Amino acid sequence: MGWLLSCRQAYIEGVEVLYGSNTIHLGSKTLLDNLPALLLSQRLSIIPGLEVVWSVGTHEHQGRVARNQDELEKILYILDTQFPSLSSLHLGIRIDLPNVQMVNNRTIRQRAYLEEMLRRLDEFVKQRKSCLRKPFTVSITTSAWRDLERSIRAGDYPEMKLSCNGIWRCFVPSPRAMEDPVEYQEGNAHKGYWIWRDQDGLRRSAISMARGQLLPHMV
Repeated sequence: MGWLLSCRQAYIEGVEVLYGSNTIHLGSKTLLDNLPALLLSQRLSIIPGLEVVWSVGTHEHQGRVARNQDELEKILYILDTQFPSLSSLHLGIRIDLPNVQMVNNRTIRQRAYLEEMLRRLDEFVKQRKSCLRKPFTVSITTSAWRDLERSIRAGDYPEMKLSCNGIWRCFVPSPRAMEDPVEYQEGNAHKGYWIWRDQDGLRRSAISMARGQLLPHMV
């Protein structure tokens, strides 16, 4: 009996370490859609770090491509209800922009409309500001990111700053925040978040994990 109890205790401790000390990577939409049926809620509730990849469909909005609101709301709802203890979160949003034409053997894609998505992400991050220790990061399809970059350079988004090949979206713009967002964001997860290109986002997330205490675990 003592042996069985010790095995049970070791199992419990092992599960707590697995879910409570790792950054979990979730890239399966089927798994995310069925989380409550596949994983116990007490396991999900102790996960401190999460990387999620989520694909969204699109529709046309004023001549540009906008992501489907319902699909974005779905993943944000899952994150809100299933992962209450997240202190670190990276969300990769894959936006399928249709091809428009080929110019000099280069594919020209239809421009992305991102305003509604950014406003909704603003709300989501502000709701979770009390638990996030590191700034929330979102990565988007490279072509959509470049559309956003061009708009920032044109002065369309004064609350955003290009820095280190990333975009810092600041909730409370100030001279210091906009001058050096990399330094400013340290310890200020509630004051903004980073927007990366899809591959840059995953690479930087991996580097961050390597420097910290969290280990990646694939699900």
